Amino acid sequence: MFISFFFLIISLIVLYGFSYISKIIYYSFRKKNKKKILIQNIDLIYGLFFILFLLLILHFLISIKNLSLILLVTGSSAFIYCVFNNKIVFNKIFYFLTFVLILLFITSSNGPSYDTQLYHHQILNWNYEFKISINLVSVDERLGMVSPWQLFLSLGNFKIFNSHIAYLLNYIPILLLFLEFFSLKKNQIKIPESFLILAVLYILSFSLIHPFQNGM
Repeated sequence: MFISFFFLIISLIVLYGFSYISKIIYYSFRKKNKKKILIQNIDLIYGLFFILFLLLILHFLISIKNLSLILLVTGSSAFIYCVFNNKIVFNKIFYFLTFVLILLFITSSNGPSYDTQLYHHQILNWNYEFKISINLVSVDERLGMVSPWQLFLSLGNFKIFNSHIAYLLNYIPILLLFLEFFSLKKNQIKIPESFLILAVLYILSFSLIHPFQNGM
């Protein structure tokens, strides 16, 4: 569980780094002062979409396995730069890290579902090992229905110390929701924020009662 926790945090670090890179590019087009750029929790969405955009373009030229290390080093380097230059705003990080540990603990017994082993993994394997192949749908129609999210999961299509990184990347949307939840202040809790709180509580409850082998 602690190994999974470590690699899940590394994944968030890479997202923080690419969030900063994406905002730098955006501010360049807007010709705004880049020194004022700060990365907050919700900005991780920008990093996620920026990585998805890169994968959709670069996968035509290169396999995902040759991109994983490049993206890891680039995102981590950008994150380190942000930390040393106070470009990231962390909110209640201790509570968030505690939540991540609890989430991993209560879902640790969940295994892959039947469909996952039948064809989802095969899609990840193909994306990971090969670049986009023309007319791949002629081999298997499922290989022609690859989503950007499956490309993202393909980045983690390997095991380290018996932890399958692709499974961990599936936690990212939930963690984004909780990061925003922990950044709320008392005077900010209105109708949209109340909905966010209720959604968080629902997901936490659902993860406790959901049956084995169906994941989250």
